[in-house]
Formats: sequence, structure tokens, C-alpha cells
Amino acid sequence: MVKARPIKDICIKHYLIVGRHKDCGDKSADKVFKMRIFAKDPVHAKSKFWYFLRKMNKVKKANGEILACSEIFEKDPTTVKTFGIVINYKSKFGHHTLYKEFRATTLNGAVTQMYSEMAGRHKAQRESLTIVRTTELKGDLVKTSRRAYIRQIVKANARFPLLHKRVRTSPRYRSTFQANRPNLIA
Repeated sequence: MVKARPIKDICIKHYLIVGRHKDCGDKSADKVFKMRIFAKDPVHAKSKFWYFLRKMNKVKKANGEILACSEIFEKDPTTVKTFGIVINYKSKFGHHTLYKEFRATTLNGAVTQMYSEMAGRHKAQRESLTIVRTTELKGDLVKTSRRAYIRQIVKANARFPLLHKRVRTSPRYRSTFQANRPNLIA
């Protein structure tokens, strides 16, 4: 009997990693590299930084150093925004580049949705995904959004029921049974 693996709660964070080639006495050590990396902790973020730096600029971890590693936080995590993400990934059939749009309160939430969707719809492994670019779509989203499922959500007259809104009374006046049904749509 095959045992099901437990689903881990993915908590993706956004890091800014700054690094450079170690001082060897030549002019190449003056170049500083900066990358925005999505990872679950700073250790994985630094590892991804060296992975991409080795591919793009021929700088290994052995002859390089990290100057700074800091987490990037969202300015306003309370409002819902639309994010566009350009992804490059490798599948069984080759390399693919695609663009997806997500509605979330933070960029971290949008990237978490993207990882889940890519695993579910495209069977893409997390290690094979590379986030090329992320943008926040602003202005008239009905015109700027490329995807129809996002355009129908961001219409000015779109309304959604509040399914979990309940009036909380104090325990003294609370009764076990209610005579009428609660109104969930406010």
C-alpha cells in the first residue's frame, strides 16, 4: 500500500541578495550583483543566488561573497492586487516560457499560487521553475489584464457574497438555537 505524502504549507518569502566576486586584486572584484529571489528561508535564497550567479556571470560560491541578504516586505498587504508573473520552466517536452496573472494581497501570495498552479496544471517541479519577472498591474485592470478570468473579477460592478461574516454577540446573550437564519450577504 502506498502511503500518501503530507502536503506541506508553502511559505514563500521574497529576498534581496547582494554579492560579489572576492577581492583578487583585479577590476572584476568591483562588480556587485543584486538579485531578487523567492525562497522559503535565507539559506535557500543564498543557494539560489549562487546557482543563478554561476550560470549567468561565472562566479562560484568558493570565490565569491554575499554582502547582504534581506527580506522584502509588501508596502500594503491589506489590499488585493493583480500580479503578472513571467515564468520559464523545463518539462518533459522542452523549455517553456509563459505569463500568468494572479490576484493576491502580496507578491509572496501570488508566487505561492503560481507554484501550486504549475504543479497542478503543468506537472512542473519547483526546482525546474525560474521566475523571470514579476509586475503589479495598476490602473484600468480591465484593459491592462491579458487574461479573461482576471478581467471578469476586476470589473467595477463585480460583487461577491461574504460567506464567513457572522455577527458575534456577547456570551451572555448568545443562545444555543436561533429562530431565524443569519443574513450572510451584507
